[in-house]
Amino acid sequence: MNLLSIDVSPRGERSRSRRVAAHLVHNLAALHGATVVRRDLAQDPPPHLDATFLDAYSTVPQERTAQQNTALQYSDTLVDEFLAADTIVISTPMWNFNVPSTLKSWIDHIVRLGRTVNTTAGGFEGLVAAKKMYVVIASGDTYSHGPLALYDAVTPSLRAAFSFISLHDLEFIRVEGTNQPRTRDSAVTDAITGIDQRLRRQGAESPAPAPA
Repeated sequence: MNLLSIDVSPRGERSRSRRVAAHLVHNLAALHGATVVRRDLAQDPPPHLDATFLDAYSTVPQERTAQQNTALQYSDTLVDEFLAADTIVISTPMWNFNVPSTLKSWIDHIVRLGRTVNTTAGGFEGLVAAKKMYVVIASGDTYSHGPLALYDAVTPSLRAAFSFISLHDLEFIRVEGTNQPRTRDSAVTDAITGIDQRLRRQGAESPAPAPA
């Protein structure tokens, strides 16, 4: 199995989403003998789409200029990396009810006509199938249920973006209440406990902690 790990938070080792995702990636790799490719969007942020990219994107390949081909090279690297993966693990904080712009930019680069989605007489057709995605979301409060649930723009926007390219098997793992006195100390532990329960159901006898 090929596993692509995408980290978003700029907090590095202090990031709760990264800590939980590291535990998940470590155990998935051990369970499935996976090769792990890591991409840190905080260290290497994808550029936002500009006019040159959009012109290249909307030009058929055989008519692109050298400059346009150059503009698409980075995006092609991200798409190749994405398509090579059987499983994708994304770790991200929730900022202002949605994902950081770096993750949105990464999505903008991989949702590509002719690469991950096509147009047909009946509309759009996703080209990505048979992939599993886990999304680890850290949030300062609780958004999976209760009065703040309607403010969660992360899960519906990610489901929409990835289902558009036919990646429908998404599983969200919450690291919730990281700024709340009652839950801040247990948020990571609770999320890891939930992961271990999932992995046991998949056949991992004793999920191991990720190396420090």
